[in-house]
Amino acid sequence: MGQKVTKTRLVITLLFLITILNGCTVATGPGFKEISTPEFGRGLIYIYRPGRFCASAVNPNLYFNGDMVLILQNYGYTKFNVSSGSHFVRFQGPPLTTGLDGSKRIKIKQGEIKFIRYDGCF
Repeated sequence: MGQKVTKTRLVITLLFLITILNGCTVATGPGFKEISTPEFGRGLIYIYRPGRFCASAVNPNLYFNGDMVLILQNYGYTKFNVSSGSHFVRFQGPPLTTGLDGSKRIKIKQGEIKFIRYDGCF
């Protein structure tokens, strides 16, 4: 009887772990294909987040020039065709995740391409 209980516990534990690990895989949209060319007279800013285990369950809001534009997930990215000049990027995590916030001012020229990487682990 003791062996049957142990096997049952093992099966339940394995099923639980498989369920938990399966829930950790999330599609985040289309994969990155290639770098685009900026629109005529503009610059291009890519903002991306590589896949990391650290803070992977927390997805920050991405603000661009003061507007909340999307929630940046692991393996996620976005791009902005912008006018020359200074632009402001801010990441804000959910409440109680103070280490995930950050901001950056980006200066860009016509025809220039810049990349901003968000790691989520400070």
